[in-house]
Amino acid sequence: MSNIDYAGIEVSKDKLLVVLKRNGRVLKGKEFSNTKKGHKAICRHLFRDGRVARAVMEATGVYGLDLAIALSKKDGIEVMVVNPQVSRDFHRAMFVRSKNDKLDCGVLLEFAERMEFRPFIPPSETAYALRSMTREIDALKRDCARAKCRLHAVGSTATSPKIVIRSLEKTIREQTKAIEKLARAAMALIAVDMILERRFELLQTVPGAAEVSATMLIGELATVPDFLTARQLAAYAGLDPVEHKSGTSVNARKGISRRGNKRLRRALFMVALTAVRVDEHVKAFHEKLIARGKKPIQALVAVMRKLLHSIWGMFRSDTPFDGARFYRLELNNEIITDKV
Repeated sequence: MSNIDYAGIEVSKDKLLVVLKRNGRVLKGKEFSNTKKGHKAICRHLFRDGRVARAVMEATGVYGLDLAIALSKKDGIEVMVVNPQVSRDFHRAMFVRSKNDKLDCGVLLEFAERMEFRPFIPPSETAYALRSMTREIDALKRDCARAKCRLHAVGSTATSPKIVIRSLEKTIREQTKAIEKLARAAMALIAVDMILERRFELLQTVPGAAEVSATMLIGELATVPDFLTARQLAAYAGLDPVEHKSGTSVNARKGISRRGNKRLRRALFMVALTAVRVDEHVKAFHEKLIARGKKPIQALVAVMRKLLHSIWGMFRSDTPFDGARFYRLELNNEIITDKV
């Protein structure tokens, strides 16, 4: 008999539901609080001497992160964090039509038992801290931009009360100070981590990736597992191409999935936008795609994806960006490159 137990864990803000299968028998689900105390109780519930517990949970942002880290550190327990889209597809494949926490937990249990298991390996605490900082910077910048738009609107008419204008000006000042403070803290955090500091240096060799863009990129890439392939990373960013075609009647336009890290896509978009203007290799790649009939935005997205592949290769090989490797130019403007 196998010495492996399987568990499905349904995560919510306050509660954690665990369904465990031990010695071939599914035990009654148990509910725990989503607190440090509750996480320890789950570890005790899953652990048995001489056995290995394999638990599967969905990636639910911050609500399941502490539990995943706690389980990964416990001997005798392995945890896998799956993309919610993957678990939903598995849910449908199991012909489970209803949805509630108990059913979802049971589906995750079946996933743990039937599918390839890849244990969650938590990044460093520094990586998580950096990601939190850069995400807050991103949110504050977007809030600040909206506040500036409102200020421009109310300032365009004499009917706007001065108290509204002063309030918006104060909000913008405070948000700007907060952004600057967080940016300094992020840079200090990068400086104390040798791996992050080196990758930050490499990112700044990418055309279009100055200090600000490099900080946003390193913040999102710091927690990405090193075992991902370049294609898997593109899917993580939602830059993987998708096709919807069947027979002669269904032939939707190709595009990207967008089912991924939108913050990473935003950072790459700004880098690509600059890179096609300042780097001859990136520009030539972009222009070649347009010459093939691609729309400018499609060509730019292809640049984003290729830049992401290049960045991942730079991290793996510990080498700076090389435009010739991104897209090689030959004499007489003849271009040799891989297919897009």
